[in-house]
Amino acid sequence: MQKIASILIFSCLIILSLGAKTVSSDNINDYLYRLDNMLESDDYNEDLMRQVGPYLKELDLALKNEATYRKAKDKRMETLREIIKASGSDLEKVFSCEVKLFDEYRGYCYDSMFVSGNRCRMIGVKMGSKDKIAKGEIMQARAFLVGGYFKECDNIISKIDTSKCSVPTKIDYLKISFDMNYEDGFYVPLKVFAEDPYLIEMERLLDELELYIKDENDDILLNCKAQIAFHKRDSEEAILYFGKGLKQSKKGTLEYSEFISGVGYNTLAKGFIVPAMDYMTQSAIISIKDGSRSYHSMRKIAECMYIIGNINKSYQYIQIAMKNAQDFNSRYRLYEASKLLPKVDKELYMVIKETNDKKTIAIISLIVLLVLLMICSYYVVVQNRKLAKQKIIISEQNEELKTNNTTIENTNEALCEANLIKDKILGRMIKETALRNELFEKVQKDISRKIKVRNYEDIPAAIELARKENKSTLESFDAMILQLFPDFAIQFNKLLKPECAIISDAENVLTPELRIFALIRLGITKNDDIAKCLYYSVNTIKSYKTKVINVSLVDKEQFYEELSNIKFNRFGNIG
Repeated sequence: MQKIASILIFSCLIILSLGAKTVSSDNINDYLYRLDNMLESDDYNEDLMRQVGPYLKELDLALKNEATYRKAKDKRMETLREIIKASGSDLEKVFSCEVKLFDEYRGYCYDSMFVSGNRCRMIGVKMGSKDKIAKGEIMQARAFLVGGYFKECDNIISKIDTSKCSVPTKIDYLKISFDMNYEDGFYVPLKVFAEDPYLIEMERLLDELELYIKDENDDILLNCKAQIAFHKRDSEEAILYFGKGLKQSKKGTLEYSEFISGVGYNTLAKGFIVPAMDYMTQSAIISIKDGSRSYHSMRKIAECMYIIGNINKSYQYIQIAMKNAQDFNSRYRLYEASKLLPKVDKELYMVIKETNDKKTIAIISLIVLLVLLMICSYYVVVQNRKLAKQKIIISEQNEELKTNNTTIENTNEALCEANLIKDKILGRMIKETALRNELFEKVQKDISRKIKVRNYEDIPAAIELARKENKSTLESFDAMILQLFPDFAIQFNKLLKPECAIISDAENVLTPELRIFALIRLGITKNDDIAKCLYYSVNTIKSYKTKVINVSLVDKEQFYEELSNIKFNRFGNIG
């Protein structure tokens, strides 16, 4: 019954998994279409999510503290406003603070940018400074550009007179003209022109900029070259120039953010999602920490999440991008974000619908499962009755087993007694061997005395006696060992390297090494006791033991453990 229940549960799980499918995506633009084709499986998408997970975690943390960063920016702007108010008729100081305030408004509010730029222009009029007038007009043009008002931006640029302006102002004028063509080139499809007028104009403006800027590694020149490469879809070259600018920019600044986002966009265009996400999330985090309301990279991050198949994250980030565009009042950013939002919204709807369908299937499956479990419960009750009868039979069989166990225990006790008797006999034999060895010592001393008194005639007889006694003792020892351990030499050699196996010269005769370790197997472990039993010196015993351990297949501790496991012949006759 348990097997049946398991099969039913497993079947319901299979039913719950039906209807699941990979979220499909239409190509957002050319390079996103190429990326979409690269993502071949759910496993690959999950691997990408694991890799970009740390970047998203850091981004989400910054978004969580968004309000704190906005307060800090509001405080900076309020401080500048107070300085402007307190400066009164010091127009130079007012102009300087207004420029700083304009920079704070960048990425914060298009309307405020434009108003701040207009104030700079009016201050320039009051001061009679054509340079400041031109700079204020350039700031207004910049506000129109980031707001997506290209025609208005072009109208202002066409009226700016920089003939009597300073070099920095002329550079600013050329750069805003360049940026307008760059942004306009993305907004207007290039296919409508036989030639690319935006590229031609950008290259012309770059040539003019190079007349004023001699350092080829200047941030402005690097940015322009990178934008031209990006416009031409040459990602390699764009990454090169954006990367140079990135290296020489101060980390955490808005300039750093612009360069790193450029690297990220072009890395994404090459199809490398993970490093692109690293760059783009860094760019977004810098903008968030600056207190900006426009995170340019957020839209691209949402697109990547859409391609990977994480619709929830894509929806979250594209909503942020849309809110940024609305807060900043940029119709261009709204247009960019709106291309993705309907696709994400549609996919999210499908995901929610699929989830609801799965819930419906789950409920039906659980009802079916409940009915089946009720049926199974009935059969369980029937089986329990049968089990009760079986318990009675098992109880009777247990009683028989107890009786048999008692018999086995009695037999084991008898065997233990037999082993104890054998152990005593072994102890006696070992003791006799030790006594004989003591006799040999006495004979040795006797011979020494005879030599001292020059009684040489009796020495051969004493030596022959000692030899006979020693041989008799060792033969008796070998016979006893081989009766108890018939295959002791074979089992012992298994512990040694094959080429170092110990082979006896004669049958039923053990070598000194085998005798030493046979005694150890019997429980005689002290070198002094072994020496007395075999009539060797302690140093000889140590030497033999070291020699054997050195050729062992295992370490010393394991060697002695394996030695103690050598089985003896329980029925050997040692009498």
